[in-house]
Amino acid sequence: MAINSGIYKISSVQGGAAVGVSPVRPAYQLARIGAPITDCTLRQVDDKVTSIMVGAYPYTGVTDGQLLATIAQEQDQDWTIEYREAQNAYTIASVSDPSLVWTVTEPDAPGSTISLRPVITTRSMPPQYLPTQLWLLEPLIVD
Repeated sequence: MAINSGIYKISSVQGGAAVGVSPVRPAYQLARIGAPITDCTLRQVDDKVTSIMVGAYPYTGVTDGQLLATIAQEQDQDWTIEYREAQNAYTIASVSDPSLVWTVTEPDAPGSTISLRPVITTRSMPPQYLPTQLWLLEPLIVD
């Protein structure tokens, strides 16, 4: 299932809360589950690579294994978004290391951060993914 460029709400399958940022806008902040600003802009770089903006931050990157929204271009990272048909959801992986995917760090904690962790799957066909590593993409405005 192809993703078109546009504005989306990205929500965790684990609990259903959306990825977002605080309305206070320092140079960067950790993206969190359940933060108030949840619009994410996805821009297709090519068939497999997507650039993601969270809130008004033009870039997403990783620091200390945590997803952050930032104004610093040098921290920008691109992502691969893959549809997992068996679970009707997506994984979001780092282009630089596809074995690392967005993961809800503390699934039961409000305001949990999102970390990049090794993807964990079952050895079944098709493979099953952890709910903390699966995401729903709800289009709000699509190009």
